[in-house]
Amino acid sequence: MNHSQDVYDVRGESIPEEKALLYYFISEGKKNIIKLVLYEYVRQFNGRPLFNLGFGDLDPKTGKLSDEKMSDNEDHYRVFNTVLATIPRLLSEYRDGVVMVRGSDSTLRFMEDCKKVCVRKCVDHLCKKAHRRIRIYGNFLNKHYELLNQAFAFHGTEGIEEDSPTEPYKKDKSYKGIIIEKRLN
Repeated sequence: MNHSQDVYDVRGESIPEEKALLYYFISEGKKNIIKLVLYEYVRQFNGRPLFNLGFGDLDPKTGKLSDEKMSDNEDHYRVFNTVLATIPRLLSEYRDGVVMVRGSDSTLRFMEDCKKVCVRKCVDHLCKKAHRRIRIYGNFLNKHYELLNQAFAFHGTEGIEEDSPTEPYKKDKSYKGIIIEKRLN
């Protein structure tokens, strides 16, 4: 799914009792940061298992994924390509699996926390920092849509909730979630 060979070495492990897959790699920039990509089973989508893509830094205190901060390690393209490279790995493990991508900065909690320290004085529903993460995925998809659409079907959702209604993906439309479904031939 990525178009670049500029990716980090990824290690992974299956968590069968939770129907989840965990991938990890080291971001090498200003400092070494352990990054996690966690696919967790959410529900069925069109009769297929739907996995949420979670991504962030390993929190050294909790040992869990933290997706609330930007590490700004000056390697964002390589990190993004590495995250994208895990999608085919998940879909080879779960051949009929479907991936849901949402941004942690699209939640109401994010916007409430941002408003507390906002220097831009954004209007309530127009937080300028909201939805940046999902826009990155959307921009990539829009740029490579024709090629990717040959192997994958895409759906968009305007809600952040797991059961938000979906529609066939419309190029250049803003979504709060994107669902990636490998075409089964």
